[in-house]
Amino acid sequence: FPWYEEQGGFQCGELFVRRSTDGGQTWSFKMNMTNTHNESEVYPSLAELVDGKLHIVYEQDVVAGSYVRGSSSLSFNPVKYLGYPVADGNAAALTIDSPPDAVSYGQSYTPKVTVQNRGAEPISFSVSCQADYGEYCFYMDTQPVRDLAPGATEQVSFEPWVPDTVLQGLSGTFWTCAGFVGDTNYSDDCVQKLVLVGIEEAADRKIRRLRFTLGECHPNPFSQSTSIRYEIAKAEYVSLAVYDLAGRIVNTLVDQDLSSGTYTATWNGKDSGGQLIPNGVYFYRLKSGSFTATRKTVLIR
Repeated sequence: FPWYEEQGGFQCGELFVRRSTDGGQTWSFKMNMTNTHNESEVYPSLAELVDGKLHIVYEQDVVAGSYVRGSSSLSFNPVKYLGYPVADGNAAALTIDSPPDAVSYGQSYTPKVTVQNRGAEPISFSVSCQADYGEYCFYMDTQPVRDLAPGATEQVSFEPWVPDTVLQGLSGTFWTCAGFVGDTNYSDDCVQKLVLVGIEEAADRKIRRLRFTLGECHPNPFSQSTSIRYEIAKAEYVSLAVYDLAGRIVNTLVDQDLSSGTYTATWNGKDSGGQLIPNGVYFYRLKSGSFTATRKTVLIR
């Protein structure tokens, strides 16, 4: 999985791990095992589960892609080892406390999220935070949570994020995932929010007005429920419905007049009558005035 630097545009390699307990039908969120945030690339050569740990040996190419071959001095590429414990439990991401829904470019923000141990035993796990604008990731960081007691919550702080000027006027997805190799419930691993980056008008910096936007649902694929974030630019009648592959309405999530703002709808994988529906691909469509947008989600139980 590549990570794109905010400055320079290098495609940088990180080592991620996912886990499946049902033969590949569903997968945990991707955990960043290396979190280098530089121009290196990593090449794993071994990954085995022995004595309750995932053992990984990898080579780190320190200055990958920085120079034309043969034009620079040689770099030392170390071989490193990771021993990651695997244990059953349930880590959940609850809220994204910072940054706010609207930010100004060039200013520094410290992302903060609240996580919880929903299992019966103390657990240690990783929490990732990421900002996606368009097809690119402009921020990523991973922080550890150690020995969190059952039922306890903790607010995790990440490295500062400074929105780049290229993001002026854009709305992107800021999301976080909490989990580990052994997480028994993937449906509560991730939460997301839309974050708007301000534009410059005259001599003042102002946050741009809201736009009609339909965000990617999280988690996706999902097994129990998924959250759909959307943005309404002005007071309008709004319809948000789920459709099957044949174009039939499965469930209507929103059917009312709404004022301008950012909203979240939750779909529990059931039809309008409250019945569970089959696994498969479904579409959710937002309509408001002349605006229409459609996205895809996958239900896997």
